[in-house]
Amino acid sequence: MKRLAALVIILMMISGSIAVAENYQAMSDEELLAILHAVRAELLVRNLSLSADEVLMENEVVKVYIDKSKNVEFSGNDYLRVKIPLVLVSNSENEISFQVESVMVNGWECGGSIGNVSTAGKKREILNINCKGAEITSAEEIEDIQLVLLAFNMNTYKRELVSDKITIVVENGQIIKK
Repeated sequence: MKRLAALVIILMMISGSIAVAENYQAMSDEELLAILHAVRAELLVRNLSLSADEVLMENEVVKVYIDKSKNVEFSGNDYLRVKIPLVLVSNSENEISFQVESVMVNGWECGGSIGNVSTAGKKREILNINCKGAEITSAEEIEDIQLVLLAFNMNTYKRELVSDKITIVVENGQIIKK
């Protein structure tokens, strides 16, 4: 009797896996890609263990966090350039443009840019901050960077997320706190 029950269970498992394989064959490319993107997004969520200080903005569609594996770069004399390494994450099948809505360094208004992610996945990028006339001549003079980021869906023309004001505290040219 136990053998019969085990045989029935094995046959059910085999027939179930065959049915799943047939379902994949019957799916369109778009349906398969949607499943693939969902699986990648789930694996990314499981593998990311970030502190609150590293995440700049996040919702179910997009995430931006500081890439701690790279160094922040500062340069310039009368024209300050700051480069902060980021990782951009998109769970959208559409292209997402990550943008800087506003940025200030030590209270000086500056300009900034980030980049795009063409489809669901993640990408390393640099947050470029450029300040002219900010009267900051070295990285050691930077006390704080305040910015607002946004994620814009290039297909739907919709803002997926606009961050609250983010304050990054800098000490001796190193980010010490977000």
